[in-house]
Amino acid sequence: MKYVTLITIEEIYASALKGKLVRSAEGWERVEPVVPRENPTASPIINAIARALRERVFQNEHALALYLEADIASLNGATRLLMGITLEQLFRSYMDMRAQELLARTDLPIDEVAHRCGYPFQSSFSRGFKKRNGIYPTEYRQAHRPANYARLYRWE
Repeated sequence: MKYVTLITIEEIYASALKGKLVRSAEGWERVEPVVPRENPTASPIINAIARALRERVFQNEHALALYLEADIASLNGATRLLMGITLEQLFRSYMDMRAQELLARTDLPIDEVAHRCGYPFQSSFSRGFKKRNGIYPTEYRQAHRPANYARLYRWE
């Protein structure tokens, strides 16, 4: 639509991390908690989706719709209108962001990352991750995780 700014995945994504190291201009450092915004958008529908994705792990967009007690076609219409993508695309992109964050900023085993992204098996997670990102999760971790990640980030 001409005068509508679409909502992005980045606007609704809630970090899986519990804390991040911050540095002040004066030179002090401390770990501050990562606190997600309660209602990241002006849309109650997108906010409900974001809240559900933040609070629970779903295997697919159908499980998400069932949890929200909403018709998947209606949610698809809402996400297409407000975000320009389908509910499935939103779900996959959100889970990819979570996987990328966990791989790059934690030492969680790959099977645990898979579980936290809704995959019952590491093998299906690895295949899907490679299909969408062009590299396997272990390769992504090697390329994107800083050597001092344990000092920079906190997770459970």
